[in-house]
Amino acid sequence: MNKTGYARGGRAGGPSLSFAKNAPLVVKPEEIDSYEVGLKSSFFDDRLIANFAAFWANDHNYITRAKDNSNAVLVDVMSNAKLATSKGFELDLRAKPFEGFDTFASFVYDDARYADFKNGVCPPELSFPSCDMTGKRLALVPKFAFSAGAEYAWKVGTIAPISSSVPLVAYVGTDVSYQSSTYSTPDNSAYAVVSPYALLNFHLGVKLEDDSYDLQGWVKNALNHRYWQALWASWDLGSGEIGGQPGEPLFAGITLRAKFPSAAGAPAFLASALPSSDLPSKKGPPGSRYDWRGVYVGFDVGHAWGHDRFVPYYSVPNVGAPQSFDLTGVIGGLHAGYNWQLASVVLGVETEFDATSLNRTVQQDAVTTLRSSSALQGSIRARFGWAFDRLLVFGTGGSQWAGVQNAYHIRGLGDSYSTNHHSWVVGGGIEYALTDHWLGRAEYRFSDFGKNLDGNGPIIWPLSFQSHHWKEDRLTAGLSWKFADN
Repeated sequence: MNKTGYARGGRAGGPSLSFAKNAPLVVKPEEIDSYEVGLKSSFFDDRLIANFAAFWANDHNYITRAKDNSNAVLVDVMSNAKLATSKGFELDLRAKPFEGFDTFASFVYDDARYADFKNGVCPPELSFPSCDMTGKRLALVPKFAFSAGAEYAWKVGTIAPISSSVPLVAYVGTDVSYQSSTYSTPDNSAYAVVSPYALLNFHLGVKLEDDSYDLQGWVKNALNHRYWQALWASWDLGSGEIGGQPGEPLFAGITLRAKFPSAAGAPAFLASALPSSDLPSKKGPPGSRYDWRGVYVGFDVGHAWGHDRFVPYYSVPNVGAPQSFDLTGVIGGLHAGYNWQLASVVLGVETEFDATSLNRTVQQDAVTTLRSSSALQGSIRARFGWAFDRLLVFGTGGSQWAGVQNAYHIRGLGDSYSTNHHSWVVGGGIEYALTDHWLGRAEYRFSDFGKNLDGNGPIIWPLSFQSHHWKEDRLTAGLSWKFADN
């Protein structure tokens, strides 16, 4: 299918609100003419859909920023560029290779420039009152942008208290986005160039097929990439200041979405708490309708908070001053376990293996920088809980280990120690049997790894070493598959 389009729009102007002598009293309104031609095609019974479009926009009286020094002070004023243009193309692909698996990719090329701006703003590195910005790039518009992702979803049954007819769907996905370099300010200053960056995200969750309920866990900037969203140089003569807005670091969270239907379409649990008739009956120990016994395997993801209190020993018997700092990061991995059940009492054992992004760099003293991180962790724990049919409230405790690396840099010299710290761990949580086999959980745990010495002897200087006391909190959500127990 071919498409051709034209649109005319604009943006209102107004008073400039500037007291500069030569500043315009009124900012003119923008007038935008947009042209687009495109092609949309589908292949393989709509399993592959491709959209392509080329565009051109002429923006007359483009509203931007200029400088005025008529009052012997350089100030910002609002102004109009006579003409700015944006031209390029975009390609969007969506594919569904098999049922439940969806992928997408998109690419945008946008060459956005001042087409006529003779009296433009100059960058701070040039001491001219105005510059001809004609042909220069517009701010905050990357020339290239790309994104791609995939998601797999599958039905896992129904949940009796919520809906006896609408299937429950589990899903997991990832996406990556990239943008080329941009200018943060309209003067195209060399100090306002934001370097290209790419971000990786993950998500997983469960929802009802009609989207009335959706519980999702997500991780943004999963590789904890450090980047700038904006940079700018100061206009004050001789200040030499560079400002910036950093991008969001790695962070994770849980989102619950719900649509509130009319009374006639309300889910079953609002009208009745009776179990769903289409769920198979459960045979289990007396006093519990759901059978928690058996082997299970699964995965979990969440956020971890670490606290390290360390003491530098520079010589014997002199002791350095204690210091402390916090670390945060995403944690996630695989777990496996087995449950026994007697009436409503559930006992079990569980082991897990996790990867984490916990890390922090601190200035230990005037010459020493310390970077502390933990990439891998694991535990083996006992579990004990009380079952309320499909809901299990449990506590847990046992032993945990963490691979910890402390890297020291002393005026260009480097030294690092990697050790396995062991600790006790306690916690608790809730688990719900979504179906006969799928189990969803939320859990909190606390670990105290005690004191550990790096290297157990000298680091770069003789008779100097570090004592670290590491503690950790974590909050995770997970999904497990329970095998039938015969």
